[in-house]
Amino acid sequence: PVWYDKDREKFGHDSVGGLRGMKFSSHEGGHRMPFIARWPAKVPAASVSAQPVVFSDLLATCTEITGQKNIPEGMAEDSISFHAHLVGDKVKPEPRPAIVHDRKTIRSGDWKLILPGMHGRKQTELYKLSEDPGETQNLYAAYPNIVSKLTAHLSGITNPGKP
Repeated sequence: PVWYDKDREKFGHDSVGGLRGMKFSSHEGGHRMPFIARWPAKVPAASVSAQPVVFSDLLATCTEITGQKNIPEGMAEDSISFHAHLVGDKVKPEPRPAIVHDRKTIRSGDWKLILPGMHGRKQTELYKLSEDPGETQNLYAAYPNIVSKLTAHLSGITNPGKP
């Protein structure tokens, strides 16, 4: 969604449901979208899952649905099947590999780190999304160990093989 403050005021519509940011931003308003599926006799009507899903997860999910063994080598190594969540199996959301939104943003579990540099951002931001999905409290100063861990993790993903 690309809705500016003036559009929300003019039309009385908030396309990101109160979340911060919009398309192309590192904030949740640019990334959280509903995934809606209809598959009669497979996906229970009105079912909901809290499992985070990214676009590349469709590859692992479709691979599982079609009975294939593996995703082809070199394609979507970070893809995680959400088939069990889709069909309503009683499974707890599982830890998934970190999600990298851009070269400066990483989400790992409940935590999201946004480094300076993208879109003119000048400060580091850290949010605990399970408690603050609207990203209203920057916890950067309160959790330096989480910032260090996520910064190293992001660097390892975006710059493999470099110290």
